[in-house]
Amino acid sequence: MPPTNLLDQYLTQLDFLDQIQQWRSKFHGRAEMKAFTQVIDDFQEFATDYFSHFLRDKTDMGDVDIQQMKLVLRRLRLEWNLLYRVGQQWALDSESLKTALDLTQEQALAYYARYQGYRRVKVDPVVYLEKVFKITRSLYTDYPIIAVPFENVRGAEVVNLQAVAHELGHFFYWNAPYPEKIEETHRNIRDALTKKLAITEHYDLFLERANVIHVWVSWVEETIADICGTLLGGEAFVQSAYDRMLWQAFTDRELTYDDGRHPAAIIRYQIGLETLRHLDPVKASGLDIKLGNQTLGIAPDDLMLSDNTVSIADLRTVLKIVVDILLNEKFWSISNNDNENTKRSFRELFLAPDVEMPAKPIPVQTALPKPDIVDKVKLLSNFRETLKSKNPTEEEDAFGRIYKRLAKSLGAANLDAINKALLESELSEEDEADSTVPACYKYVKQRC
Repeated sequence: MPPTNLLDQYLTQLDFLDQIQQWRSKFHGRAEMKAFTQVIDDFQEFATDYFSHFLRDKTDMGDVDIQQMKLVLRRLRLEWNLLYRVGQQWALDSESLKTALDLTQEQALAYYARYQGYRRVKVDPVVYLEKVFKITRSLYTDYPIIAVPFENVRGAEVVNLQAVAHELGHFFYWNAPYPEKIEETHRNIRDALTKKLAITEHYDLFLERANVIHVWVSWVEETIADICGTLLGGEAFVQSAYDRMLWQAFTDRELTYDDGRHPAAIIRYQIGLETLRHLDPVKASGLDIKLGNQTLGIAPDDLMLSDNTVSIADLRTVLKIVVDILLNEKFWSISNNDNENTKRSFRELFLAPDVEMPAKPIPVQTALPKPDIVDKVKLLSNFRETLKSKNPTEEEDAFGRIYKRLAKSLGAANLDAINKALLESELSEEDEADSTVPACYKYVKQRC
């Protein structure tokens, strides 16, 4: 372990120990903060493992790689910056902000409660307010952290929360399969789309269809998230997706823009509409008539994707097939066994919209003593002592699981490559495009 003053310098720069204990005291006894309290506990444990791993066996300053420690601080600060924003919002003594967060959390919990698939651990979503809707998949916790735009807060209510269901779709995409089956599940989904859409005996048609397949495969995670939005939010989600298209896309290029991940705006609400046909054909038909295409003032099938490789008409032609595969094929393993009895379709992972949720039991409040506030010097001392007893690569917590996964893929002896993966905040575009980069290396990506 390096000299005390050097380690204290690193910890002081990050400055999370005191803030976390302040939050623990502030949120003590508040049932709605149970999930966030677990998240901050997860972060502290991960930070401890992280420092312990990179400072292990370092006995003096000359043994410490200063540049590496700067990367350690940078990586942890990226995670901490988000957590700090979430915690400070919930800690503010603002009645209107608390109401907005409570309403958002309530809706997120209601959506999440309809999920009936595999759970490695029981988690609840944590919400906060940001510029845009998004979900963060963090290294240190299993809990999804969901952002809702400030502009959706209208006085004493929060509007258009259907997009929370879409963000949870990303969480289920990565967490619904049994952990050892994640990569296999995602590969099977891509393969099924390719096989089903590529059926043709004509070479020219095959070439055209290949472009269509490529587009839909590149959109698959976002498409599943939109399907999830409809499964949880129903007709209201489809309507909100259509309204969002009208608000955000004003030109042909904006309607057809393809960023390689998100379906073009002109397609997105149609994914929800096609999903709704499986759930409630009558509602879907009525909504289809209501929306129509007249509001756009254009003929969608005359448009091409923004890169001019595929027509919107060709994408719409196979939309029904794509939704049917993603909604109804049994891709999702709920255990490590390889038999059909342990596989579910995405639709089967959720309670049907017409099934009422059972009444939630009233939580039993445990009268735990309020945690003491410890001065910063004592906090640092306690943290240093914890580092000495840690062997993070052998533990079954978040850091241990990530390390083992990287070691399995990159080779346990390849410590430089493992450390590089642990220190990455996000992969470069080149790494993203490189098919030789192991999937578990990509696991360190921060955002869905």
